Amino acid sequence: MGKSLSYTTCSNHAMPVISLLNGSKICDLWSLDILGIRDPVENKTRKDIDDDTVSFFEKTVKFNQGRYEVNLPWVEGHPKLLDLQFQSEKRLNTMTSKLISTGKFDSYDK
Repeated sequence: MGKSLSYTTCSNHAMPVISLLNGSKICDLWSLDILGIRDPVENKTRKDIDDDTVSFFEKTVKFNQGRYEVNLPWVEGHPKLLDLQFQSEKRLNTMTSKLISTGKFDSYDK
């Protein structure tokens, strides 16, 4: 006979779960919200969201000087967007100085 290719593998599927829950308190794990389980009654259905969007549109649409104006429907519970003005100005200043040092700044002004 030949070699027998029998391998024993040890799979421990609990290790990733344990490592994810390592920093959690036991009482926090009892809360379903912490685990990402939501009450289906609290979640809106797709039809409800669409109906709310249409009603928001109908409430906010205006006709001003021959043009329609509408407000954008925002997702409820979405975190506030970050203000990146400082980073944008820093990037602008860096790029401007780089263009000036390479002599290409005037070509962008044309």
